[in-house]
Amino acid sequence: MQERQEKIKKYNIIKMSSLFLYMDKIMKKIKLDISLSTDAKNYLQNILIECIDQFADYTSNLMNNSRTKTLSSRDIQSAARIFFVGELAKHAIFYGTKAVTKFSSFVPIKNKKVRNTEKSGLIFSPSYIRSILEDKLTDYKTDYRISQTAPVYLAAILEYLTIELLELASHKSGRTIYSKDIKKVLKEDDEINRTLCRLSKVSLA
Repeated sequence: MQERQEKIKKYNIIKMSSLFLYMDKIMKKIKLDISLSTDAKNYLQNILIECIDQFADYTSNLMNNSRTKTLSSRDIQSAARIFFVGELAKHAIFYGTKAVTKFSSFVPIKNKKVRNTEKSGLIFSPSYIRSILEDKLTDYKTDYRISQTAPVYLAAILEYLTIELLELASHKSGRTIYSKDIKKVLKEDDEINRTLCRLSKVSLA
């Protein structure tokens, strides 16, 4: 039993480290001509993983209250209204809605396989976010199903948050963004502070 748990833990560490790849792609997308340190990636990853934890918690409560078994993009949107503060909520919802609209209106090309990232116009993979979300929801010991658009919406929200944090941190850094630069953003930006400093793994020390 213990050996199986160790294997699961090791698998989850490898799985979560893939978020680093998306961070590098985001840096290129927003054309930041600076580098992102490993400690900044680890810190940002902790933020993103705990965000997914919070969304799993919020949405499971929403589904319990409404007695539904399928997690929809509407549930993710409702959770975003709870999670984010002020203008952050407005921008996150806009980003999520835009990605879901693009994904839903995508016209498939015959005999051509297209990734969900292409369908949604995102860098963060909805399929990858779905796999993490499934892992998180198993903690609630329920038979929840996940709609196609729910992970698209959540991937978009996480991408928006990553862009916001990296852009703001770039103004406080030199040639490299470190975790201390992201922490400065969390300390000095009121809405980001009130949104993220509730997370238990987010330390400002």
